[in-house]
Amino acid sequence: MVAKILKTRISKIKFEIHQLQREKSRKYEDLGKLAYIHTKQDHMATFSGNTDFFDIVNRVDEIKVEIEAKELEIENIKKEYGIEDHEIDDIDNNI
Repeated sequence: MVAKILKTRISKIKFEIHQLQREKSRKYEDLGKLAYIHTKQDHMATFSGNTDFFDIVNRVDEIKVEIEAKELEIENIKKEYGIEDHEIDDIDNNI
């Protein structure tokens, strides 16, 4: 029973990581669009003072920190309960 609860907990965290990775990909896409529009319309290649640009960059950095924290949480659960990677491989395949 405990193993199932732990696997469910790890699965939930892995899903949250997946969602964060998707958000990070969208932010990278937003950066690309912003760079294209800024360069094409404004004929500028610098983003100095562009708050939109720096807001997106800061959010990407925040997402990376959140992902690292969640990955550490999974590692801590595995250590605390002696769960091996092969025991949660099925979780990865179901996401």
